Amino acid sequence: MSLPSSQLGVFIKSSDPTYTVERHPVPSPGSGEALIKIEAVAINQTDWKIVVFGGAQPGNGSGNDFVGRIVALGPGVHDVTVGDRVAGWVHAAFDKAHFSFQEYLATRSDLLIKVPSNLSDEDAASIPVGATTALLGLSRLFDFPQRAPLGKTILVCGGASSVGMYVCQLASIAGLRVISTASSHHFDVVLSFGASSVIDYHASDALQQILHEAGPGGVDYVFDAISFGDSINLANEVLKSKIGGLRRAAVVLPVPPTSLDPLVEYHAIGIQTIWDKPYEFLGVNIPAMPRDLATAKAVYRALSHWLERGTFKAGPVTLGSGGLHGIPEGIALVKAGKISASKLVYRIAA
Repeated sequence: MSLPSSQLGVFIKSSDPTYTVERHPVPSPGSGEALIKIEAVAINQTDWKIVVFGGAQPGNGSGNDFVGRIVALGPGVHDVTVGDRVAGWVHAAFDKAHFSFQEYLATRSDLLIKVPSNLSDEDAASIPVGATTALLGLSRLFDFPQRAPLGKTILVCGGASSVGMYVCQLASIAGLRVISTASSHHFDVVLSFGASSVIDYHASDALQQILHEAGPGGVDYVFDAISFGDSINLANEVLKSKIGGLRRAAVVLPVPPTSLDPLVEYHAIGIQTIWDKPYEFLGVNIPAMPRDLATAKAVYRALSHWLERGTFKAGPVTLGSGGLHGIPEGIALVKAGKISASKLVYRIAA
């Protein structure tokens, strides 16, 4: 297959954030890498937050989630072949090469999810970042992807979010009883993703409803897929009711010091740890975590089978228009909160 020498990509223009679509070189895959022709991408909240809050610099590329077909392999690749349809994500916005909002991407071949034929490109593109956040958070709460201890209950705050939907599914697969919070108009969606009951977080008695659903054993774990506003306070109150044992909560944002409960063991989830390399975020040095790499590989292999069998499914998607040129407007829509209980997806390849 003859490959072009240049391609279009979406680059950060300013920290507002604004973006520009520019032409740049098509990379060659390095050792252990696959070159992927991108078919579709999904927009995540992190795509704009990493620019506004995380120090990503203008001129770097944007975008994390992708699905596409492998068109070339670098030396030492044995786990995939040319022609394989794969999904994945990259730690974007910190250089001019590793980002998904472009036509071709060279990335590690051992952290790709093989996509079964029963899944559309649009659905597949919506999975990697949300599912990776979910699987790492669950691995902090118990020995996921092993089965959870018998009879345990998890509260998922924000079950209608992309991460929340995947937490509900993976927790259910692991044998946990799942209670979730969501807005009342999202109840049916959250129940369809594995929650046994859903509580309206707007309700004045939400805490009492959760404790009633949990029963005498209480809630063993909390995965707070929102992690700001009242959600972390609700998580703390729920865990306070547990008698004995560890009180563990997985959070997707750092917990403010004023909200920390000394009785709760908090685990902030940064999915960059699956790359098994140290990195710096907001002035904090994060060490390499080989265990996270091993966990991600194991779950990515299982996801291919679960997706094929229907045990695991993609969350709802909204299809944007305009391909790469439409993505800057799409990021603005996501930042403004205009996309709810859905992942905004763009087709890249015709």
